[in-house]
Amino acid sequence: MLTIPKSVLLFVLARSVQSSPLVRVESRKATDPVKVTLNGNTYINKGLVGFGLIPSDFRDSEGDTLGGIGSGIDIKRGTWAQTAFGSYNGTFVVTPDRGYNVEGAIDYQSRQHEIDFVFSPYYGSSKLSFSDAQDTLVLTYRKTVLRYERNNGKTSGLDPTAVRA
Repeated sequence: MLTIPKSVLLFVLARSVQSSPLVRVESRKATDPVKVTLNGNTYINKGLVGFGLIPSDFRDSEGDTLGGIGSGIDIKRGTWAQTAFGSYNGTFVVTPDRGYNVEGAIDYQSRQHEIDFVFSPYYGSSKLSFSDAQDTLVLTYRKTVLRYERNNGKTSGLDPTAVRA
């Protein structure tokens, strides 16, 4: 996983919106929270407010590990909801980049996973234990859907240019 220092991220954000008339980055003291105003709405960066994980050896319903999901993740339409207690829940739709490649290239059938979540943001200033921090984003695997091409043929990640009958 790529970790970007806050100062670099804020610099990139500030530089990318610097010339836009729709965005105003407010001046602040070093102890003030970072704020940005976009189209009249003010957003406040509260830092990292949630953390969750899926074990690296977790297997999906097809028996494959559930890896490579960082770049293809979205929230399933109609599932996002705020609870009465300030938490949020919904379902992530996750599309892995490809299968594992520790033994050379494999022909990995395309798929998508559904993972339910409960997100309980932590805005406190006290340090949390690893276990308590992990409770701020609880992930529950729901299912895997395999993708097929015409004539019910399995999709191929090994040779996408192959012509299939």
